[in-house]
Amino acid sequence: MALLPVVLERDAVLDQLHARYDEVLADGTGHLVLLTGEAGIGKTTLARRLASTLDTPVWWGQCDPLTTPRPLSPLLDMIEDPSTGLPDLVSGEAPYEAFAGLLRHLGGLPAPPLIVLEDLHWADSSTRDLLRFLGRRLHRCRALVVATFRDDEVGPDHPLAAAVGELEQQAGVTRVALAPLSPDGVRTLVEGAGGGIDAERLHALTGGNPFFITEMLASSDVSSTTLRDAVLARLGRLDQDARAIVEAVSLDPRALEATNALGLTDADVAAVERALHAGVLVDAGGPLRFRHELARKVVEASVPTHRRELWHARLLERLLTTGRPDLSRIVHHAAGAGDGDAVRRHGPEAARQAAARGARREAAMLLDTVLDVGDGLTPEDQVTLRLEAAMVLSFVDRQPDALRRAREAADLARALGDVELLGRSLALVARAQWLTGDVLGAAATERDAIRQLRTRPPGPALAAVLAQAANTAMLARHHTPAVALAREAVEVAESVGDALQRDVALISWGAAEVVTGDADRGIDILMDVLDRADERGDLDTASRVLGMVGSGGGEARRYEQAFAWLQRGIDEARARDMDYSAAYSLSWQARIRCEQGRWEEVAPLARVPAELPLDSAVISRMTALSAIGRVRVRRGDPGAREVLERVLEIGGDAELQHRWPAHCSLAELAWLEGRPEVGREQLAGPWEQALSTDSAWAQGEIGYWLWRCGGLQDVPDTAAEPFRLMVRGDWRGAADAWSQIGCTYERALALADGDADARLEALAVLNRLGARPFAIRLRAGLRDDGVVGVPRGPRPAARAHPAGLTDRQAEIHRLLARGLTYGEIAAELYISPRTVEHHVSAVLAKYGVASRNELPAPPA
Repeated sequence: MALLPVVLERDAVLDQLHARYDEVLADGTGHLVLLTGEAGIGKTTLARRLASTLDTPVWWGQCDPLTTPRPLSPLLDMIEDPSTGLPDLVSGEAPYEAFAGLLRHLGGLPAPPLIVLEDLHWADSSTRDLLRFLGRRLHRCRALVVATFRDDEVGPDHPLAAAVGELEQQAGVTRVALAPLSPDGVRTLVEGAGGGIDAERLHALTGGNPFFITEMLASSDVSSTTLRDAVLARLGRLDQDARAIVEAVSLDPRALEATNALGLTDADVAAVERALHAGVLVDAGGPLRFRHELARKVVEASVPTHRRELWHARLLERLLTTGRPDLSRIVHHAAGAGDGDAVRRHGPEAARQAAARGARREAAMLLDTVLDVGDGLTPEDQVTLRLEAAMVLSFVDRQPDALRRAREAADLARALGDVELLGRSLALVARAQWLTGDVLGAAATERDAIRQLRTRPPGPALAAVLAQAANTAMLARHHTPAVALAREAVEVAESVGDALQRDVALISWGAAEVVTGDADRGIDILMDVLDRADERGDLDTASRVLGMVGSGGGEARRYEQAFAWLQRGIDEARARDMDYSAAYSLSWQARIRCEQGRWEEVAPLARVPAELPLDSAVISRMTALSAIGRVRVRRGDPGAREVLERVLEIGGDAELQHRWPAHCSLAELAWLEGRPEVGREQLAGPWEQALSTDSAWAQGEIGYWLWRCGGLQDVPDTAAEPFRLMVRGDWRGAADAWSQIGCTYERALALADGDADARLEALAVLNRLGARPFAIRLRAGLRDDGVVGVPRGPRPAARAHPAGLTDRQAEIHRLLARGLTYGEIAAELYISPRTVEHHVSAVLAKYGVASRNELPAPPA
């Protein structure tokens, strides 16, 4: 039974894609189509049909399910295709420069090409950044870009999810989801295959998936009930040599050159032709590949283990003789062959190449592969590779894994008696401890390392540990020890000629000045370091500076400068696969917009860091959730308390700087609800902690809300001026200060303590912001004081819920009706699953039902 190409029921989608290309031709502005669907739904078939019907050049790039994905694989595919005319944009270039070169090349073409980026669910981080880059610059990208991925594999935690969410907000981006075939479509296929098959049963078995359908129709065993049965039935129809060719090709997830397949199997060229004719393999312009990865996996699993290892070994030998070997591919086959020596020999360099291209996730995977067979490494190499692994794992925000690798390195270095290696290891242990929330443990590790290293002549390791300790003191907002440790780190680094470590120490020094000292001086120090990093092309140091000056500048209320620094840092971090830096910077942008009163911008900025997995740095989630919770408090939205309590739950041991916004917002909520005693209780501990720091803003904000809740008479002179002025009754001076800083809501707080005209002005500000709870409180106070002409607030939307549900319970009800699980509801609302359970129990009780399945539909 011949293989049937499936392009049924896709005319509307093809018409849509043709229309997008016509738009590109008409106005020269690019378009990006995100073509999605489950495995086997026909994304590749549709893209190939589109390519065959457009009279334009086609550039095709593929992502592959290698053990470690090849960095920028689709771009390399297009460079290797002579028809594109693309120069080698990758070798020796940072990802951003490579992407910019691609854009320039597109601008010089006579006609816009069709660019297909296939299987992005397997993309490395650099390829995801390429997609982002093109999506943001469609106005300059004269091409139709079709990017395919399996949407059923790209859940909230998938690395591609954030990129897709961002792109869908861009003009010129269309998402097209392919649906399964209808029963009529399956019937058409069955008739084309000669009939005699129960089309209804086939549709039920396959769910209308075109690939599954064609495999079963082609298998000669229509009784097959699984894809595995169907694929192996087809394989069983081949003669021995053709089957061997198919099995050999299955060992390389990318594609296998026909010459290599023949060399492995001792078959002849005719066997290749028979495999192609049977439709099991396709000719990809030289290399052989499967039509679908699902079939490749089935065949690969069927190859006997001894033969699979032998062929991996032979492929490895062949690849090593090529002039320019693909190290990721070499490591894949070395691991498959069980050749630990080859993995150890080529894996570290493959990891470094991946990191140099900005693919740190792939670098971490490669280093894990090497360390899995690390018994043959020297002890020094064992330590060094674990240190490299700890760094890349921290960059990609896998902090517990980074801590594990750093501790392993420290244990090995201690056993070696190498104090320098031990010092470097302990510096990374302390960093990872702090990022996982173990603040006290980080400080203890630093003290231990400094004590040991000071017994020896100063070296780079001492400079590194001193710089890390300075950073920890800065993060605790202790100015004097932070600057003293940073100064000593600078002196040690200069004495041993380590310019890079000197700049690392200066970053801590500059940040300490920004948040607890002379902010202008601190910014100058950090800008000097940034200039030097830019001059030497050190993007890692530049990214670290931008994160520090952006978050520190935000805390110091230098909002617009800080926001711009953070944005540059986000762009560079994404290009370098520095997930932690990107997420933390996004969370700080959300906090800045929250404090500026630009509340509609908070949720889009905060969403990615707020939804980070549990093994990421806690401070990104805390900062993002604090911004979300504060906006909910000030707008009177449901769920504010749960979000803010979640912040303190996940960051109970974190530094005060990351907890105090949540504490203050909970106190503000209590004050707005007329429960000031709850606010006083909320702030008692943080206030004592604030007084032990050198943070003017912590003392100012915590002190203000404690005063507002009746728990304080005055704040110290060291508290930030605008808060200090409010506490001491200078509402005019405070309002002017907040106006200059750019904090709209705080300005209204100050005006609300003034005369009638000032209070009316505050009310107008609150109404513009949508700050309903404080506006209601202020409006009532004005009326009680006999002020005439008090404007009414917005009309209440609310008639009472027919079942007596609160706003939050009604929201939970709507999400239950959408079919969300408790975990999905918790993620949607930024609350814990246990809190969801409590709300669901209340909803069920108010409706008088026993399960969610008995709930009526939510009221319109």
